Order: sequence, then C-alpha cells, then structure tokens
Amino acid sequence: MKQFIGKSTLSRHLKECLDATKETPESQTEWEIDRVRVATNTYHSHLESALQSLGNKDRISGVDEAALQVQSYLSCPECPTRVTVEQAYEQGYVCDDHHKDTS
Repeated sequence: MKQFIGKSTLSRHLKECLDATKETPESQTEWEIDRVRVATNTYHSHLESALQSLGNKDRISGVDEAALQVQSYLSCPECPTRVTVEQAYEQGYVCDDHHKDTS
C-alpha cells in the first residue's frame, strides 16, 4: 500500500480540483549564486581531505598548518581583468570597461 501521493498528482489536484495557483514571490530566489557557493564549499572540502591525506603520507610538509583558499574567477575575454564569481555577481558584470549595458 502506498503511503504518499506523487508530486504530479498533488499538483494536479491543487490546480484542477481546488483552483489553487502557485504564488510567485516578489523577489525571485537567487539559486544560482547559492549553487556557486555550494560547489565552492564542496570543492574546498574535497581538496582539504586530499591534502590532509597527502600531509599524513608526508608528501606535502606543513599542509596541516597551511590555509587552503579556493576561489572561482571569471576573466574578461577582451582584457586581463579577472574577478571572483561573487564579485561579478555583486557588481553585475565581469569587466567595467567591456560589459554590455542592458539598460
């Protein structure tokens, strides 16, 4: 015996039987930057684990005292400007000189 109904069944019931609609919030969620942060944290965690193992095997001396820095960068295709993904997100562009104004 099934204990739960499927997502599509519930959605169809809400729409067709109850005339319910999904409200769209005023400000859309920023799932993309959250995904970037999760990916960066996951990458950091994997690197930390591998580096700790290399330190334990005496392959990298002092790795346990070192600070690991993980950062993703975006580079302008037209000049040497390079910024972190978070900085590009905050300012809305990669390069001030070469971003396309959408307004």
